Amino acid sequence: MNKETFPTYRKLKNGKSIYEIVSENEFYEIQLINEYRFMFHIRANSYFEKIRVKEILTDEISFEKIEQSTFLAEKEKIDRIE
Repeated sequence: MNKETFPTYRKLKNGKSIYEIVSENEFYEIQLINEYRFMFHIRANSYFEKIRVKEILTDEISFEKIEQSTFLAEKEKIDRIE
């Protein structure tokens, strides 16, 4: 894996999930389902979770880099509902 500066931000190209990757072992995911947003905090303890983090960081076909402001704008929409 390339040396990444954390936090870093990614988005699924289909627009259904965006990510804040805090470290190689921890990330936040916001899933967008219609007008609803669900946020998950994942600590990658299992092998499969660690592979998922590497996939998010390195797969340029399915994921694209985004700015922190994009992630925060979606997070703000969750905060307004709660």
